[in-house]
Amino acid sequence: MAIGAQNGDLLGINEKPAPNLISGIDFLKRNAETNNDTDLSGKRVVVVGGGNTAMDCCRSARRCGSEDVIVLYRRTEADMPANPIEIHESKVEGVKYEFLAAPVDVYYDEHGNLTGLKCIRMKAEKVPGSRRSNIVPIEGSEFDLPCDLVLPATGQKIQYPVLDHINDYYKTESLQLNKWKTLDANENTFQMNIPKIFAAGDAVTGPTNIIQAIAGGKAAATYMAQFIFNQPFTFKQKQFVSARDQFAPQTKDLYHGKFEYLDRYEMPVLNENERFNFNEVELGYQNHEEVMNELSRCLECGCSAFYDCDLQKYSTEYGANQTHYKGDYQTFERNSVHPKLELDNHKCILCGRCVRVCKEYSGNRVWEFFQRGSKTYVAPNLEGILQESRCDACGLCIDTCPTGALTENYIFKILPVPYNHLPIIDPFGSEGFEAELLEYKGNIYGATARNGFVNHKGLINRDLFFNYSIFNKSRRITQPMERVNGKLIPISMDAAIEKIVKSIRKVQNVDNAILVSPELTNEAMYMIQKWGRVGLQTNSIGSTYFINRSKLSNFDKNDILPLHELEGSKQIFILGGNLAQDHPVISHLVQNNRFNNISKVTLITDDENIEYTKRVDSTIVVKDYFYFAKAICYYLVSNKLDFGIFVNGLAQGLEEYKTQLHQINYAELLDKAGTDAETIEKIAQIIIDIPETAFILSEKNNDEKTLLEVKNLMLLTEKQGKTFSGIINLKPSCNTQGLFDMGILPEYGPGFRKIEGSYVELLKSSWNTQKLSNDFICPGDVISKNSAKNLFIFGQNPVKDIPQALEMMKNSNFICVQSIFENETTEIADLVLPMNFGIEIGGSYTSSFKVAQNFQAVKKTSFTWNDYQFYAQLHNAFGIVSPSHYSEIFLEMISLLQPTCCSDKRHKFEINN
Repeated sequence: MAIGAQNGDLLGINEKPAPNLISGIDFLKRNAETNNDTDLSGKRVVVVGGGNTAMDCCRSARRCGSEDVIVLYRRTEADMPANPIEIHESKVEGVKYEFLAAPVDVYYDEHGNLTGLKCIRMKAEKVPGSRRSNIVPIEGSEFDLPCDLVLPATGQKIQYPVLDHINDYYKTESLQLNKWKTLDANENTFQMNIPKIFAAGDAVTGPTNIIQAIAGGKAAATYMAQFIFNQPFTFKQKQFVSARDQFAPQTKDLYHGKFEYLDRYEMPVLNENERFNFNEVELGYQNHEEVMNELSRCLECGCSAFYDCDLQKYSTEYGANQTHYKGDYQTFERNSVHPKLELDNHKCILCGRCVRVCKEYSGNRVWEFFQRGSKTYVAPNLEGILQESRCDACGLCIDTCPTGALTENYIFKILPVPYNHLPIIDPFGSEGFEAELLEYKGNIYGATARNGFVNHKGLINRDLFFNYSIFNKSRRITQPMERVNGKLIPISMDAAIEKIVKSIRKVQNVDNAILVSPELTNEAMYMIQKWGRVGLQTNSIGSTYFINRSKLSNFDKNDILPLHELEGSKQIFILGGNLAQDHPVISHLVQNNRFNNISKVTLITDDENIEYTKRVDSTIVVKDYFYFAKAICYYLVSNKLDFGIFVNGLAQGLEEYKTQLHQINYAELLDKAGTDAETIEKIAQIIIDIPETAFILSEKNNDEKTLLEVKNLMLLTEKQGKTFSGIINLKPSCNTQGLFDMGILPEYGPGFRKIEGSYVELLKSSWNTQKLSNDFICPGDVISKNSAKNLFIFGQNPVKDIPQALEMMKNSNFICVQSIFENETTEIADLVLPMNFGIEIGGSYTSSFKVAQNFQAVKKTSFTWNDYQFYAQLHNAFGIVSPSHYSEIFLEMISLLQPTCCSDKRHKFEINN
């Protein structure tokens, strides 16, 4: 039952009914029902009460024509529960007040009409420990107040006849009322004395506000559900909340110098002589500056960790009382100087998580405890400034903090809201780590780690942790646009597809080229290359990733050290780059190995000033990584230290490789490598002596020939393919491996299978086509020779990525670009198409470790279709039948993958000059 308190109270002094004695709520209701045409001209109106209903009554009476309106209130003005602005505006409109006065009797004429009130003066007596004074009448202070209409606005009550109907139904018992004549529901479960009846809202509490009524209804519904399903009532504990005023009263002086004090802009209102109607009095702010200044005044300072705070969770569970053992406490200044991190020691519980994670996983040892006992606190090491420490803002300390003491230094205003945790695969890194986005009402407000098949230690990539806001950017391409007279004009998707079809019909098949981003899902890549090979009859499909790379960068999965085996590697060589900057989660795992005394870490770098040298056991500075690896191989072969049984028995090309090595001048090799023979001998001996040796390379810093030479080194020492040893080749983007697996190469189709022999027939059968192109031309060659008449670019920005691209593309007749945001390439495109984020469409990514992981769409797309639906329509325009949902696309593409996980030719030496 939520029948409310619909009936207004009268004076409660044993008065008789009178036509001009009307409850305030009934007066307002009648006036609204008659379109505000009540005429009170020449009448004196007395409103009894001091709440917002009383304010509505007195101000409405003035608008209905009364020039003599008096509010009678038994307490002081300071005690009035009405909104202060309502009181102020009523005075402006001519309403008079009689404070500390209350009616005690009523005067009537011979016709039963009320003619006035007998009132008495009151006085306020302070009560120790109470906010409100005690009001007592003053003897002999009675006075008369003649009036024509009295509007009591002192409260409301329920409609009791409604209860009579229910009581008549339940013959044996009646609904109980409390001393305030409201429904006597259980204060915890809202259940009435008749078990099948629950009650909430004003019918239980009396008139309060809408929010309280809604909250009561929501709670009652919860217990009703438990009752219906015959479950025991489970009572929700009162949530523990730690607030500043539980430590000390909050005054302006506490915030002086920390926040700018801004006076509120006074709301523009109608002139008082224009108000005697029911037009809106408040006119609203008149210009943008006033609105923005008012918005900037907001002091909402709720904790961003309110819904995820472990301290609050456990304090609620155990019923903790923060003030029970109240005593001394420390005060701190919030440290928000760092551009990425913010520290609030008031929320710190000294759990030490930040200290440990920075020491054990980051390797920076930024955080430390200071002082002892109750004076202990956490601060940057040596109590220095965080920016001057070794902190590289990896975000681990924030992600592990259980209370919100360490948070992101948000560039936007953060509010305590209950986030939805959306499961994703990291779209910024190539490691395939599971993560979660924090979403509320369509916006992404953060990212956090998620334990999973790959991310078994709950780590998170810095790039995702701090760059999630890219998913909220509104300046996206949301509709197809055609360039007309140098300007992009919106067109329909059907018109865009028709334009693509017409452009292709104008040129020969070999004049088409396709570039694909390594950040697309496997399913998107598959659909694009299928369209190119069947619809355009071209194999000129590639990516700017392949500018300096080839199929040789695609190692067999068994040649890659599995990520979980890195924990057992006793010697780790990092070849080039800043691992913490480019692949932070891999750096965290390496540092954890080092902390646990599992691994010795050696950094081989061409930059002696690189910061990462402080997080390794030894550093070797070289000039060239390729020649350095080549020098080690030379030393092993020339001194007959290479392992023979495995290499001679299974590896191919060993003799040719040795012959090539013997032709090299060792002194020149050392000079080019920028090292000496002693260093080479030392490293070679370490590799030989320690079976569990791993090399970590980043493609950002190592070219293809370096990668292949390190592979040769692993073969010579029989490390390749063995437990806890081998190569980790870290690719630059979240799905770079997908470029190989999905056939974004001229000569290779899905499954990284060469397009020849029986595989061609399999493709024809799967794609229901009679013809596939025999021309295998690299799109880079087509573009560089200015022969790409039509250029289709999906998710890439070649104008930015390739210095000569703009010059090479100027002779193209038609450039079509699909992109999420406008960029340098869309500026020269003839047709621009919108594109989805991976989290909007779902699909799969394949990591640097060749682990493919599916994920679902977790965010609504910004336009009416998604990429898969567009590709399916594009296929249909060329007579190709294709699915439009990623799960169906996935089933089609895996039917074309390799029947075995590895070939018999994977152990092969590659000769690099």
